[in-house]
Parts: sequence; structure tokens; C-alpha cells
Amino acid sequence: MIGSLPDFIMLPSLSVLSIYENLLNGTIPETIGNPSELKHLDVGFNSLEGVVSEAHFLNLSKSQHLDLSYNSLTSQFPSYWMPPFNLDSLHLGFCDMGPRFPKWLVGQTNISELDISGARISDNIPVWFWNLSPYLSFLNLSNNQMSGMLPNLSSEYPLYIGTDFSSNQFEGPLPVFPSNTTSLNLSNNKFLGSISVICKIMGGALSFLDLSITYYPGGFLNVLWSGRS
Repeated sequence: MIGSLPDFIMLPSLSVLSIYENLLNGTIPETIGNPSELKHLDVGFNSLEGVVSEAHFLNLSKSQHLDLSYNSLTSQFPSYWMPPFNLDSLHLGFCDMGPRFPKWLVGQTNISELDISGARISDNIPVWFWNLSPYLSFLNLSNNQMSGMLPNLSSEYPLYIGTDFSSNQFEGPLPVFPSNTTSLNLSNNKFLGSISVICKIMGGALSFLDLSITYYPGGFLNVLWSGRS
């Protein structure tokens, strides 16, 4: 499908809008937030551009899934903004959200899938983020400039399955991950010390592990592992 998005003011009962992987261009109209019944919004992998603001989401209190990833979008939300929705999944890969870590995520306490990769965030991850949601099982923070140390994630997010922290500026010792982790990418960071904490999960469900170009005392560690032990 080629073209621009229509005016959604004439679709007040719309509950699902899934138009990902097309050739849509232009901006996202503010009326996309008019259908108050909209639960699933996916416009990822198009050529949309422009600014996305709180005006786009004013009425979307029932939204559960939001995907704006892989477009040329910039988010502009005031620091005090609290979304009307509490999502199950949020995918904003390669949307410009930086440079600060998006504070409005603090209200997403039901989220199970979160992708804010390539979002031009150059900031420490705030402490509240590690207590965000007990349901979080997939997390992608890759391709940003996030920094600081990661906490023990085995207790914070016991449901973790897939995690990608690659291509950031994280440092310190490698964090402990849940034993049921299936995919783990920590490459291109500044972690130090032993990989013994990773070895503890390699006998379980882990099927993909990437520690390439990861600094440790004495040089750089290059590990790419795929398969079951």
C-alpha cells in the first residue's frame, strides 16, 4: 500500500489498525487518536515522518499494543506527560526519543514487550525502570548511547526471555539474568570481569548469546554462541 494515512475522524469505532510493512509516507495525523476504542495500532516499517506528540494519543485509554518502529518519527512529549494507556507491548525502534530517557514509560506497569532500540537516547537508565513491570519478558535497548551499570536482573524480571542491550555504553560487571533466558545480546559495551554469571544460564533455555566486542581486563572478549548445550 502506497500513500499517506487518512483522516481518522470518520472511524470512531475502530479497534484494530495494522498497516505495517507498507510504503506509507507523510505524517501521522493527530486524528489517529480519535477512535477511543482503538486497542491495537501498528504502523511500523513504513516511511512515515514528522513529530509524534501527546495530541496523537489523547483518547487512546484502551490501547494495548503500539508499534511506530522503523519510520522517521520524532517524539516530543513534555516531561510531565502521563499517557492515558497502560500498554502490553510497545515498539518504538528507531524513533527519535532522546536524548533523555523517556520518563513517561514509568506508567507502563503492565508491559511485557518493550523495544526502544535506536532511539538516540544518551542517558543513564533511571532506577524506577528496573521496577517497571513484573510481566516484562522481552526488552530491546540496543543501538543507543545508554550508560551506567545494570542491576541483578534475575530478581527484577524473572520472566525475561529475550534481551538486547547491545551497542551502548554499559559498564561494570555482567549482570545476572534469569535462568529461563533464551536470547541475550550484550555486545559492543564496556562490561568488565568474569563471564561466570553467563555460564550459569548456558545449560538452560539459552539458544543465542552475543558478547562480541565486549571489554574485559586484558583485552576484548568475543563470544558468539548459538544452540543448546
